[in-house]
Amino acid sequence: MLVVFLTLAELTVSLPSGPPREILREGLVITGWAAMWRPLEVLLYDWWPLVDERRQVSRMLEAPV
Repeated sequence: MLVVFLTLAELTVSLPSGPPREILREGLVITGWAAMWRPLEVLLYDWWPLVDERRQVSRMLEAPV
């Protein structure tokens, strides 16, 4: 998604120069990064609870019964 929106932002060069073009360009860049927000959040932060849960299950499996 980021590549698509950054490409669209670069294609705004063919539009007449002025504030509307700059607003559109920056809006497309921001939208691209906003679209990547959740995937980056999952990659950077959301997998840590899964690691903790895996450790807990591993400890339970190794516990003497």
